[in-house]
Amino acid sequence: IDTIVNPVNPEKNLYISASVSSTLSCVASWGIDDATVNMSSVARTPLSVAIPSLANNYALFLVLAAGSLAPRVEYTLSLSCSGVVNSILVQANGPPIKGVFQVSPVVGTELTTSFYMATQLWDDVHIPITYQFEYISLQGSSMVVQMRSELSSGYSSLPAGSTDLNNNITCRVRAFDS
Repeated sequence: IDTIVNPVNPEKNLYISASVSSTLSCVASWGIDDATVNMSSVARTPLSVAIPSLANNYALFLVLAAGSLAPRVEYTLSLSCSGVVNSILVQANGPPIKGVFQVSPVVGTELTTSFYMATQLWDDVHIPITYQFEYISLQGSSMVVQMRSELSSGYSSLPAGSTDLNNNITCRVRAFDS
């Protein structure tokens, strides 16, 4: 099995390649050590392939669908043929663990008050962590007030929220690992 760069993005297809050399014919089969992953439904390539006798570097491929691996979980994928098993460790990346986000003041005047947004205590092994500050528009879209950067705080004016929500507006931070 060829090496892969860990961690992998679980929101994208996972591509693994391998080669089999055998003097006897066999059936090469892919497997995973986690019963919660239904390989039959997430594999986009055959899980078993007949290998002819005298095969030399017979190429095999495994593609797992995006979203089939859970974030922050390690998996062992294996390829077996005639009792010989080769495996590879796959680490699924995950977003930074949630920190704290605060906006102050909590009351202000639309497009006039300078609101201070700050976040802290995020954790992830893949540093640096970057942040993007946003608010949710009346139409439900995310509107960026501070582009993604390593800055963990910033100032912005904000529009008024919906009158149905007492003119409140939802602000949020998105944290990303490297």
